[in-house]
Amino acid sequence: MLVVMDVSATPEQIEQVVNVIEAKGCTARPIPGGDRVSIGVLNNAGPWTHPCLLGCPGSRTRCRSPSRTSWSAGRPRRTTP
Repeated sequence: MLVVMDVSATPEQIEQVVNVIEAKGCTARPIPGGDRVSIGVLNNAGPWTHPCLLGCPGSRTRCRSPSRTSWSAGRPRRTTP
């Protein structure tokens, strides 16, 4: 999952979202960008939404990433020569 922070999010707000994610037992990886910070959520066993994230100041959107199997299902397999 990816949490996209608002452009005006403060470092304290980013840290608050990281703490909520880590309290749930997942790993949070802040990804600084040009205008805003995104936070990657790692080690979640399946679809996960934490109601606390909806109320965190500074968090803008939450995007669920497809599982590895669904992501690679439509891709052609590599063949070795």
